[in-house]
This record gives sequence, structure tokens and C-alpha cells, in this order.
Amino acid sequence: ATTEIYTLSLHDALPISRLGGHISARYSTVANGAALTIPASRLGSLGKVRGVTSVSTVRIVNRENLRSDNFTGAATAWSSPGATGAGVKIAIIDSGIDYTHADFGGPGTAAAFAANDPTIIEPGTFPTAKVVAGYDLVGDNYNAASSNPAQLVPHPDPDPIDCINEGHGTHVSGTAAGFGVNADGSTYAGPYTSAAVNAANLAIGPGSAPQALLMAYRVFGCSGSTDSSVIVAAIDRAVADGANVINMSLGSSYGRASGIEETAIANAVAAGTTV
Repeated sequence: ATTEIYTLSLHDALPISRLGGHISARYSTVANGAALTIPASRLGSLGKVRGVTSVSTVRIVNRENLRSDNFTGAATAWSSPGATGAGVKIAIIDSGIDYTHADFGGPGTAAAFAANDPTIIEPGTFPTAKVVAGYDLVGDNYNAASSNPAQLVPHPDPDPIDCINEGHGTHVSGTAAGFGVNADGSTYAGPYTSAAVNAANLAIGPGSAPQALLMAYRVFGCSGSTDSSVIVAAIDRAVADGANVINMSLGSSYGRASGIEETAIANAVAAGTTV
């Protein structure tokens, strides 16, 4: 059993080796103690070691976004006042959206993604019932921070699908408005109540507003950065397309109080769009 021992002073850790234990980490800034592995049969003896005031076994922790709606209050809002996002359009200004993903009602297969040409709109592929609008303002090769002049020039196209090696826009879109994905990889169809979602054994939990519509405005290439001129163009297009909400999960090292970006955001809000 791997165990964390809190408030264990280092000079008092010596008896642990006599119990067959091995210390793997020591804490001295945010906790006074250590992590160790020890035979389960000796676990009860740890409390008798001088200086040990508390012992607990370590927990396994995974990357998970399955039940966060319970803690943010979104699941409560689904029930009362019934706010599931129905009728709301959320524009995601990011790296695009993989609209073939099951979280957005797509087939959710690698083959469906691979078959999609990211520079054109194949008949019947986009927009979808969930991702109802969007545009790629830059193209795959764009990178505003590149030393290669060829990457500094945007090459827009009509298909805002995310890159396979990016995924950030897809992730935040799922957090905002994904339907959820069942354990078998199919799209979760509801109902959107805390009890139903908790009982459904989902692979991916629903977004905060699972019945909202999405709009994808791609401002990043497959790697690297974008610049503010592209972001303003995306805000401009999103508001013109009727976005109720704009999500921008992006940033730079230094903010400022005024400028074209700030003007664009302020005017978007004045037009009734939450940014």
C-alpha cells in the first residue's frame, strides 16, 4: 500500500525502513511528511512511529470531466429553471470543432474524421444539427509566432474542423455544450438531469448547456499562435451570424485596457452577445 504520512519529520522517518517501507517523496513546503510504499501487513505499525500524527492511503486520480456539472451548479439549472441551453447559440473562437465527434452528434469514428477534407465542405458534412455555423479564418499552416514568413499569412477556408493534433476548441466546445458520450461511443440523448447523467455510465459527460447550438470560428492553425487581427475578425463574424454567447479560451502575456479587440468585445456585448 502506498501511503502518505502527514506531519512526519524527516529525522523520525528512519524507523520506516525497519518496517520494510520505502520513502518515495518528502514534503516540506505545503506539508510536513512523506509518501512511501510499505507492505500492507505493516501498515498498522506506522501509527506507532514517533512523529507520525496521520496516515492515509493514496488515491488514484484520473483526467475526468464527467460529473463537473454537479459541482458548477449546471445540473441544478437543468432542472430548475430548466436551463439546458436550448435556443442559445455559442460561438467558440478557438482551434475549430471536430463536428464528427459523438459529443456533437457525429459518428464519433476515426474513419469519419479522416475522410473529412479540412479545406472544403463536402456535401452533407457541415453545418450539422449541433454545429450550425462557422468558418476557418486561418488554415492549417498558420502560426502568428512563426519565423517562417509563409506561416504568417492566413489562408481561410469554409471548413472549421479542428486539427487532429490540436483539439483545444473541441474540448472547450464539449465543456460548453457537448451532448455527452455513452460508454459504447454513441451520443448521449438525455435526459439532462443530475440523476440521469450520474446513472448513465457515460464516457464523456455533457457540457454545461448540452442543448445549446455551437458555432465554430477557427483562429489557430494546427500548432502555434494567432494574432488579434484574426480574433477581431472572428468576433465580427460571430456577432453577424447571430451568436448569443462568445467563448474565447485564449490569452496573451500582457492585457490592455483599450484597443481594437477591447472595442470589438465591448460592442459585441452592447449588441447583446455575452463574451
